[in-house]
Amino acid sequence: MKNTYFRKLSNLFRQVGIRDAARKMWGERKNHGIRTMDDLTRTLSEQYPAFADLHAREMARFRIHLVLRYRYLQSRFPFQNPSDLYCA
Repeated sequence: MKNTYFRKLSNLFRQVGIRDAARKMWGERKNHGIRTMDDLTRTLSEQYPAFADLHAREMARFRIHLVLRYRYLQSRFPFQNPSDLYCA
């Protein structure tokens, strides 16, 4: 899941034209007080308004869909119907 998020961010950096700046900032994260990717996106959003808009829009639409093996789950968890596993 993390890799999916990182790929999404990398694409956003490229779209806005700040890929090199983001990499540099991540490399020097201690100097900028950045500990997490959320800190990085927050800092970049403050410095690049175009990124802030695109990031907010894309993250609102960002979804991860998990596909779980039915037989594996059935052997470990009691449920009657596969739809019992569905979480919206």
